[in-house]
Amino acid sequence: MNEDDIKVYQSSKNDVWLTPKWIQYYAYEEQGCDFDPVPYQPEVDALKTPWSHWQGRKPFYNPPYSKAETFIGKLIEELNNENIDEALLLTFTNTSVKWWQNLIQPNAHHIEFIARRVDFNHPDKENTPGAMRPSCLI
Repeated sequence: MNEDDIKVYQSSKNDVWLTPKWIQYYAYEEQGCDFDPVPYQPEVDALKTPWSHWQGRKPFYNPPYSKAETFIGKLIEELNNENIDEALLLTFTNTSVKWWQNLIQPNAHHIEFIARRVDFNHPDKENTPGAMRPSCLI
């Protein structure tokens, strides 16, 4: 990964990364997910939107990695409030940070570590390199 690629991933103004098709297929076709509460739509705010109208549905959740703790906290809150029964979460694997230890470890039923770095798609840039950190599905 060259220096320009690293700057793209680290830039806070470029925090919108689209899920690759192969992960979307896995989530929707193989795991039965039926919506994404954090779509690439700036006008949709999954942190403020009440999730109670999504009862009985299974979200695929790929939150912005720069705000992982906040978004994963919201997901766990909605699960605990029984607004959704289950979800599939895509996030980066960072087992040494407190949010992982406080949110993921006590709440995850299953973790699938992805064997390679995910090539997320950026809406404004073609041929993006693999993510700077490994990812997992929870």
